[in-house]
Amino acid sequence: MSMILPPFFGATPKYDVEDVKKAIISYLSQDTMTFSQPASDIKLTYLSADTMSFSTPAKDASVTYIAIDAVSTAIGSDNVRHTFNVVDILTFDPPPEPPNATFFTFELPEDSQIYLGWNTPYANRDPIIHYSLEYAQVVQVQSDPANYSYTVFSEILDNQDTVTSLTNNQDYIFRIAAANSIGTGVYGYSNILTPQDPSHDTCDIVLLLQPNSTSDINAATLDLSCRDKDVEDIATVDMSSTAAFGAGSLYFDGTLETSPSPSTYPHLRVDHDHDNTGDDWSLSDDFNIELWIMPDSASASSNQTLASYYWQNDPDDPNAEWYSRYWKLYRYQNSIKFKMYNELYDSNWNDLSSQIELSANDLSISTSVFTHIAVSRFNDYIRLYINGILYDRQYFAYNLSINYDNNPYFVIAANQTDSYLSSDTFNIGRGAVTEPYIGYIDDFMLSKSARYAKEFNPAQYTTPLTCTDCGYTAAASSNKVSDVFIP
Repeated sequence: MSMILPPFFGATPKYDVEDVKKAIISYLSQDTMTFSQPASDIKLTYLSADTMSFSTPAKDASVTYIAIDAVSTAIGSDNVRHTFNVVDILTFDPPPEPPNATFFTFELPEDSQIYLGWNTPYANRDPIIHYSLEYAQVVQVQSDPANYSYTVFSEILDNQDTVTSLTNNQDYIFRIAAANSIGTGVYGYSNILTPQDPSHDTCDIVLLLQPNSTSDINAATLDLSCRDKDVEDIATVDMSSTAAFGAGSLYFDGTLETSPSPSTYPHLRVDHDHDNTGDDWSLSDDFNIELWIMPDSASASSNQTLASYYWQNDPDDPNAEWYSRYWKLYRYQNSIKFKMYNELYDSNWNDLSSQIELSANDLSISTSVFTHIAVSRFNDYIRLYINGILYDRQYFAYNLSINYDNNPYFVIAANQTDSYLSSDTFNIGRGAVTEPYIGYIDDFMLSKSARYAKEFNPAQYTTPLTCTDCGYTAAASSNKVSDVFIP
């Protein structure tokens, strides 16, 4: 025999499968069955609840079918068996409500702006039409964040936004809520956040090249910072009157020079600061790298490295455990990339290495106009800018731990690699490099503090600098024409 069960109304999200089982058992135990007295026990040998989530039912799953293959009773013949068809026993279609609460997933203070992201809440059976992002200045801390006076910043469909035009060093609080056609959901609140600008100082500049000579390579490669670095052109770096600023720039033709040994490509080799023991190339804490390039080709079929530094623990000790740390800024196809790798092991040789790579993809790099590139780390976030536009932003708090005794040299316009020193057969400071850059480079700067934490309009660096303001004596900057940057 078969029997059709009536619909079971009044269900709410609190009902789970066991609740439904009890409801079915209660119904099947009534006197309406064939037996003259209620069954004391009913065993459900199969229960299937298709397309239903009892905790958060979907809007389009208002009907659930439960299949009961067999129900056995404690009273009656052992041979009696009742089979019920698949039936509609549960209808759940309450009216829509405002969305659930929305919560921030990340909060990033930057220069006069704050970058925020949030989750997608349950929409309560009606599609989310936008998120309302609001902010308030914190003049006096409130016990209830709802008591601040909020201003609507945006109503958007995305799950992230950047609140701009804020005042640096002013405290703010933010709130976010999703809205559907029924109403606005419950607000979620941020921490108290404070935007701030990078504190870049001229004394933080590690290397500054503004090549304005087209006749003297030593003048064209003069380090204008106060760190007194020796800059040498290797394998013939040319000077050019084609420049982003001033009289000239440096040109690298990418031609392999086979003698003297080792064979190498044109590049600049920069020695670390002999008068200071600071980790100039290690990119510790905040830093800034920027330069202007005009390559010979709009797309690079293979890697072309713009700047690189490799360190190895002890390349001359055959008994030493080998590991390396490096960073490099390079181009490949229509992309500009920055990679930083810190190889590290504990005393048990567990790998504690860390690495990151930022990318600016699908670029149209001009071969007739100089392009500005900047990499800047501020508050543990590294940012990659092309012509002042932010293309990538990633968290990376690791620093390269190095010892200059193993590699004092930094390379521009080629990939230094970890064999730079060991390839120097005759100990003349000429190492083998790979991935040569082909094109022009102008106004290269490396600093031990960040310059950028928001988008900007690139311009030549012309800030005056006096080396004595940085704690240097006049003799420490004697190799300079003057203590002022000359555009």
